[in-house]
Amino acid sequence: STDTLALAKIFETQIDTQKNYEEAAKDHIVLEFIKANKPYTPEGFEDVKTYVNNLKDHYFDYVDFTNETLQSSNFLEERVLNYVFGMTIDSDDEIVNYKTNIDVVNKAMNEAPNGVKRILWVSLWQQMVDLNFETVANYISEEYLMDIAVAMNDQELLNALIRYENVSIGKTAPDFSFEVGEGAKNELKKLSELNDAEHYVLVFWNSTCAHCLDEIPLLQTYLKGESKNKVQVIAIALEEEPNPWKDLITNYPEFIHVYGEGKWENPIGNDYSVTATPTYFILDKDKKIIGKPEDFEDLNKFLEDD
Repeated sequence: STDTLALAKIFETQIDTQKNYEEAAKDHIVLEFIKANKPYTPEGFEDVKTYVNNLKDHYFDYVDFTNETLQSSNFLEERVLNYVFGMTIDSDDEIVNYKTNIDVVNKAMNEAPNGVKRILWVSLWQQMVDLNFETVANYISEEYLMDIAVAMNDQELLNALIRYENVSIGKTAPDFSFEVGEGAKNELKKLSELNDAEHYVLVFWNSTCAHCLDEIPLLQTYLKGESKNKVQVIAIALEEEPNPWKDLITNYPEFIHVYGEGKWENPIGNDYSVTATPTYFILDKDKKIIGKPEDFEDLNKFLEDD
């Protein structure tokens, strides 16, 4: 609408409503949230594009990241997430859009203490991880979160960020050793030394995992239908004790089997940031990670399309 009188009335109502709520909330905790939520209100008529740009430019005008009341709630976290995921820019590239919004958020929270920044960045980083936006998650990590982890001497967080980046698409898979052969003929090999297949599938599984027991036979059937030099499966079993695993692996002689002692505390599983089974990684002949399918169906489709 270009009815400037009607718009002026709407803006006036918006301003009055904000003032009334602030007045009513005096001496109450909620006042901090009402002030922080104060919307951008134009002084006069603006076209849609100008208005939307101003909403973005003034989004954090009244958000005080040093306010202890706001810090004690999830308000700041929700505000940050809404901006990053809700605001668009002129670019059609979703990744560019996210990175641009993240840089704006960084400027807005500049005065916040590192402890608050850590909470907000970790929350946003985890959201990107869960949505499989690896490039954006690593951007948050490299540009902002790693520095905070170092400043706070938070080695656990720093290690988690590094491990995640190390198993991102395009990275060379972390190397590990395993035994091949039987009895006295056992030979110690490394993942990096394998050179007899076009693709390698790493599957982290467990002998008591129902999903694994459903999918491992499917992987075995798939492998039997392919030429030996196309796909090699390395099955890393994250186990608390070896007996059930030893009984099961005789059913899958085509796999390279690796016993992952310690289950969730196993070094190989930790290097690959494995938190659930089955977890798949697809590597090319040079051991670069080219896929991380969610289940066997995705894995099968990926290999058939590749």
